[in-house]
Amino acid sequence: MSVERIGIDTNVLVYAEFSGTPFHERSRALRDRVLAGEFVGVLAAPVLAEFVAVVTDSKRVETPRSAAEAAAEAARYLVAEQFEIAEVTREALADWVDLVRLRGLRGPAVFDALIAAVLLDVGVTRLFTFDARGFDSVPGLTALEP
Repeated sequence: MSVERIGIDTNVLVYAEFSGTPFHERSRALRDRVLAGEFVGVLAAPVLAEFVAVVTDSKRVETPRSAAEAAAEAARYLVAEQFEIAEVTREALADWVDLVRLRGLRGPAVFDALIAAVLLDVGVTRLFTFDARGFDSVPGLTALEP
């Protein structure tokens, strides 16, 4: 029996990292379900970069991590066999350009479209996120809250 592959957005990783945040328990529970083998967690490569950027930014989190701490946490996702890293391919970039152009995306929606294009490129059609609106314009991808 194959295990379902699910996309996980940056905000889920960030909330899982910081206790006391509004969605910490739900994010940690999803991460733990992946680690237990219930799902394969697929992380678009840009998600890891954004994760490090967010958790080290004192304007975005109350207690920022050092660069070394953030990089170490990102590295844990890289080596965990229950997580798959989806690389940015030429095909995904072409799909991303089409999404941006056809949907008239601007601002942060451009980054969400890249994550979506990378996930769709590797066959992932469900993304867990606390920003489902950011993915509304992407055909073929269903955004769900954990």
